[in-house]
Amino acid sequence: MYYCFVEEDLDNLRNDDPLMIQANYAKRLGVYCCCSLSEKTIVDQQGRPINMDNKRVLLRTTCETMYQAVELLQNRDVELLETLDDIRAVEQWDSLSLSKRRILAVQLENISNASYLSGTEDFLRETPRIFLKSRKKGFCVQISSRKLLQRDAAAMAFFKSRCVCATDELLLSEALDVKADSLGLKESRHFVFCGTIANSSRVLHSVRHAVPHTLLAKATCLAEVISRKNDFPQNYVMDVGEFEKNGEIFVDVIELNPVTSSLCYVNNSVFDKVVPEAEMFHNKTGMGAEYCYDALGHPERYAVKRRSGASYAYTNPEHYSFL
Repeated sequence: MYYCFVEEDLDNLRNDDPLMIQANYAKRLGVYCCCSLSEKTIVDQQGRPINMDNKRVLLRTTCETMYQAVELLQNRDVELLETLDDIRAVEQWDSLSLSKRRILAVQLENISNASYLSGTEDFLRETPRIFLKSRKKGFCVQISSRKLLQRDAAAMAFFKSRCVCATDELLLSEALDVKADSLGLKESRHFVFCGTIANSSRVLHSVRHAVPHTLLAKATCLAEVISRKNDFPQNYVMDVGEFEKNGEIFVDVIELNPVTSSLCYVNNSVFDKVVPEAEMFHNKTGMGAEYCYDALGHPERYAVKRRSGASYAYTNPEHYSFL
C-alpha cells in the first residue's frame, strides 16, 4: 500500500510534526507519494510523476485539505483505503447510538435563531453546561445552555465565523468532567482497520505509556459492535474517555473520525511494518513505527522514562469556552 501526502500540507510543516514524521517513514519504506492540489499531480519521493492506477492508497492529510485531496485521487483510478463516502459515513457516527451520553445534532441556523426542536430545547433547559463541536472536524466549545437559548452575541458571532453555511451541523452533549491522572486526561485514541483495533494510545506525545485497561476494553467492545454493522466503514479512528457524572465514573465513546485526517498520538500508527533498525526501540516502548524510526535520528524528542513535572499531553488549540 502507498501512503499519499499533500504538498500544500507538508510545505509549512516543521520536521518534528507528526505528519512530516509519517511522510519520512513512508519514504524509508519506499511507499511514499505526494499530490499537489494546485497542480493536480501525483509524484513519488524523487518528485517524478507516478502512475497510481489501481494502486492501494492511504491518504494522509490535514482536515483542511482532506476533501480536495480525496476528490483528486478518486478522479484517478486509485483504490483509496478510505473514500469520500466512507468519510461522510464516519462523520455521521452519532447515528450508530454508541454513546451513553445523549448527543443531539443541530444546524447553525438553529443556534442562530434559537429554533430548536422541542426535545433539543428541553435538553438545553435541563442541562446547564453544554459541550458543542462541529460535525466536520474543526472546533469544540464549552458553553452555558443559557447563552445558547438567549443567543449570546459573542457566542453567535463565533459560530458564524467558524461555520461555512447555515446548514453546517454541530453536535451537542452535556459537558462532563473527564477523569485525569499524572499523565493527563484519561482519554485514548484507537486506529481501527478492517474492524479490528490496530493500535491504541493516550492523547500523548514523546513518552512511552500503557493505555488503561478500562479504555481499551471499552474501545474493543465498541469496535466489535460496529463491525457487525455492514453499512458502516470498517476503517476509522475511535476516541474514548473516562467521564464522571454525579459521582459515577463511566467510560464512553467521545467520537469517531476518518483515518485520513486523524492525528497519530505517540503509540498510534498507520503503518503495519516496523523497519529492522527501529524494532528494538519499538519493542522497548510500544510507540508507533514512525515515531520509533524518528527516534533513531532524534532521540532528544522522546522520553523512555517520564520526567517529574513534565507534560506530555497534547492540547487542542480549537477548544473554546463561553461559560
